[in-house]
Amino acid sequence: MPFRKFANPETNLFPEIRNTFNETGKIEPLHLWAILKWKANRAALRHRERLQELHGDFSNATAKLANSLHTAQSDQLRMAALMSERFGFRLPTASAILTVLYPERFTIYDYRVCSQFPEPHDGEFAKLQHRRYSPGLWSDYEKFRQLVIEFTPEDITELRDADHYLWGRSWAKDASRDLSLPFP
Repeated sequence: MPFRKFANPETNLFPEIRNTFNETGKIEPLHLWAILKWKANRAALRHRERLQELHGDFSNATAKLANSLHTAQSDQLRMAALMSERFGFRLPTASAILTVLYPERFTIYDYRVCSQFPEPHDGEFAKLQHRRYSPGLWSDYEKFRQLVIEFTPEDITELRDADHYLWGRSWAKDASRDLSLPFP
């Protein structure tokens, strides 16, 4: 096994996960674990324990999750499946899983990205992470995704690159503040 893929999963592992999922409709448990650890290392154990409790074991939960996503007829139903009581994810983790599998249609909901929107959008979208799935949440997520595109320079054309730009801008702004440096 080429273990180096796990050192930088976004670049070295996620394309493989996406390709396998697109071809087979399956996700390996180790690969779902890599996504969960990458998104929020501190929450990964809680996710694993919840999925094991709901589905008997992590492998069974992973198979059911992959099948639900692969057979869903729309992006909205994919989000609804991950956020349902069957899997219990909140928007930040659900959007991370979907971004790995469908990067051209999903972006990761993240507080750093929200912080890069001007008022009133920053506060409005910061509240999404605590809500359960509903058609209204889906509508708000679509607005969030549109703002990611809108507040990114025009030369950035890929949704995932737009997400990276806003996240990186937030990080640099915080680092500049922490070091008492001017923010460009």
